[in-house]
Amino acid sequence: MNLLKYSCVLLMLGVLAACGGGGGNPGTSSGALAPAPAASAPVVATAPTIGLTMKNSANATVTTVTASEVFTLQATVKDANGVALAGKVVTFGSNAALVKFSPATGTSLTDANGVAAIQISPALAT
Repeated sequence: MNLLKYSCVLLMLGVLAACGGGGGNPGTSSGALAPAPAASAPVVATAPTIGLTMKNSANATVTTVTASEVFTLQATVKDANGVALAGKVVTFGSNAALVKFSPATGTSLTDANGVAAIQISPALAT
């Protein structure tokens, strides 16, 4: 068993070592200094956002799940500038003992508005 653990550790170290790169810019020649960038206004970067909304069968926004209904969970994905991102895969996740996803993979593709939707329902109705 210990041999298996050590083999796995060595394999992972080998994979990590193989991921290392030269780090240089292939577009510059060796020994030459790159020109200083032109002065410009500072850029303030913000993080991309993902907003979640849950709706019932009447398309009303809800915050709780009841045992008798199927709900739609929507994730709205936007870039750092607030622009909707279309064609992105969103993976929803939860404790399988709490909710079921449809499709069961828990994945959905964002539409033109950056919205990915999936159906959820309670795993066990009591």
